[in-house]
Amino acid sequence: MGYCFDAIADDEDTARMVGIDVARYKLAAFALGTAIAGVAGGLYAHEIKYIGPDSFGFVESVTILAMVVIGGIGSVPGVVAAAAVLTVLPQWLQFIADYKLLLYGVLLFAVMRFSPGGLAGLAKSLISRRSPVPQTAEGAGR
Repeated sequence: MGYCFDAIADDEDTARMVGIDVARYKLAAFALGTAIAGVAGGLYAHEIKYIGPDSFGFVESVTILAMVVIGGIGSVPGVVAAAAVLTVLPQWLQFIADYKLLLYGVLLFAVMRFSPGGLAGLAKSLISRRSPVPQTAEGAGR
């Protein structure tokens, strides 16, 4: 199923041409995503003991968006790392509590400008730069 999801994400028309039922897999992805969101919402409601219309206001929505974008869209470890950092960051910088959204905006701008893949993309590029380049037989004697 994961390979089909990857194929559809890369090129939907090509996936359809090789015989993947694109509509079925899109429906499965939607169902899987909403099921996970439903479980998460149920756990959240159980933990908080109250859910109201103001449970997720503008600030919470921007915070969650910042976590996903800064972590790297499509990277679970990157989003988890960004969520950890952005959860602890206001505690470290209590003196700018009123400017939390401004700080998130600056972080979002910086990430989208300098590292569009988020923290995950930045980590991948740093790892690829540090990995040694294999030498060929010709270059080994130099």
